[in-house]
Amino acid sequence: MSTANVATSTTDVIPAYAHRTVSRSMLIWAAGHDSMAAAHAALVKWVVDNGFDGVVGVRCEITANVHGTTRTHNLGTFADVQGQTASKFLYTMYGTAISYAD
Repeated sequence: MSTANVATSTTDVIPAYAHRTVSRSMLIWAAGHDSMAAAHAALVKWVVDNGFDGVVGVRCEITANVHGTTRTHNLGTFADVQGQTASKFLYTMYGTAISYAD
């Protein structure tokens, strides 16, 4: 199956195929990617590799990953504002992979 044939939707059905019967489904996700496009491509690759027809209910979560010098205080561990810190956004997409019965 070509990746161009994998339909994804943020709704509960693929609009063009709303009348079709789903025979199997599975929650899937692609975590820790550098862009939404990379996370989406990973979802589509998983669908193709595992013989599903599409993904519904697709959502994206963006997480700021802050790292650098830390110091420990009695309330916990904090980034040291005088040290070097860096932040990076990581993208996770998840949804329900579906296969059609017909």
